[in-house]
This record gives sequence, C-alpha cells and structure tokens, in this order.
Amino acid sequence: MLEKSLNRKLYAAFLLTLCLFTGFFFAFIWEKYWPKIQYADDPLNFPISAPIFYFFCILSYLIQGVSFIILSEHRKKTYYEVAFLLFWTQFFLSVLWLGAFFGLKQFGLALSILMMTFGALCATFYFMRTVHTTAAFLLIPAGILITWMGIFNAWFFVV
Repeated sequence: MLEKSLNRKLYAAFLLTLCLFTGFFFAFIWEKYWPKIQYADDPLNFPISAPIFYFFCILSYLIQGVSFIILSEHRKKTYYEVAFLLFWTQFFLSVLWLGAFFGLKQFGLALSILMMTFGALCATFYFMRTVHTTAAFLLIPAGILITWMGIFNAWFFVV
C-alpha cells in the first residue's frame, strides 16, 4: 500500500513538473519568436507584459495537470482511460501548434491544429464534467489560453 501511494506521488510530481516545463517552454517560444513573425508593414505588438504571460501560461498548464491528477484518482478506471486519451491529445496538440505557427509559419495549418485542440479540450471538459466537476472546471484557463492563441493565429491567417 505504501508503494502504491509513493508511485502516485511520484507520478503526480512528474506530471506537474512536465506541465510546469511545458508552460514555461510555451511562453518562452511565444515571446522569443513573436517579433520574428511580424509583417513589416502591419506589425502586431505583444499585448501583455512578459511576466504576466509567463505566469498565465505556467499556471494554465499546471492547473491542467492538477485536473488530470484529480481525475486519475477516480475509482472507475474506464473513465480514466478515456480521460487519459482526451487529455494528452489536447495537451500535445497545443504543443504541436507552436511548431506549425512559429516554426513552419503555416498559419492556416496552425489554425486547424488549434481548432482540433479546442475541440479536444471541449471533449475533455465534457467528459470530465460527468466524472468530476472540479477537474473539468480546472480546464477553463487552458480554454482561455487556446482562445487567446486562436485570436492571434486568426489575425495572421487573415492579414
């Protein structure tokens, strides 16, 4: 029993560390490459200060991790398996978006990845809500971040 408890704590620590790193990496890439994708004749200034953006990105990803940890403790493992698939799908799609948007500068592809990410997040929210309401509502900051990304992605796609 003690070993199982220790494994859960190690898993939670690993997951939260991964979320912390991903949030920091996300904000770092965004801040570093934002000026490099601007149109010379119509630049779009970064709308918030860097520390606030780092804080929100890290907090958003950490809260996603907490949400997943809450759900992973649920006694019905079939719920866990579906939530596992949905959670990691939207998590990795949001990271894949960075490569499409900043790396490839394919704004249409990035926007389609972002739409899939938002759809996966909505499905995750819907599913988690039926299992654990608090875990579901902890995904709201991630939804705000994805919406914010979508607004800027759409601006570059349209302009």
